[in-house]
Amino acid sequence: LVQDFLRAQREGREGPGSGGALLQGLRLFLTQAKSFLLECGELQPPIETLLPDEEKDFALEKALYRCVLKPLKPQVDAALRALHAQDGSTQLMADSLQRAREGALERFGVRVGVPDARGVERVRQKLALMPRAYSPVDKVVLLLQACKCVYRAMRTLPGECHPL
Repeated sequence: LVQDFLRAQREGREGPGSGGALLQGLRLFLTQAKSFLLECGELQPPIETLLPDEEKDFALEKALYRCVLKPLKPQVDAALRALHAQDGSTQLMADSLQRAREGALERFGVRVGVPDARGVERVRQKLALMPRAYSPVDKVVLLLQACKCVYRAMRTLPGECHPL
């Protein structure tokens, strides 16, 4: 898969029409590769002797992330950026962010707490780590941690003290 993906990128062949299709294709390959590895008897020593049944799936998944997704990360990132620029979602995100900065929330009557400077820095750190992660599980954990910081701040009204 790694070599096929790189070859397709170099040749500029027609790829997936959307970021979702690209990620679904990668997910399908990982699932098929994991099934193949679990069913084939060529792993030495056999995985059954190394791990309990409930951990085999997770261990193979993590190994595939490291062996497949990590080498592909720069190409997948570039392909996703190109697809998002092509479908307009990058510009839509930039426009929405600009409207939020210009005070659109207040115009709509949104009155929730926002993270203080320390909270914003924590969210920024979590989001900054996301592009470096190649494992989907790690990306989700980082995103959930960032959301937790934001939701914690939203529990307080503007001007109230933030709970510690």
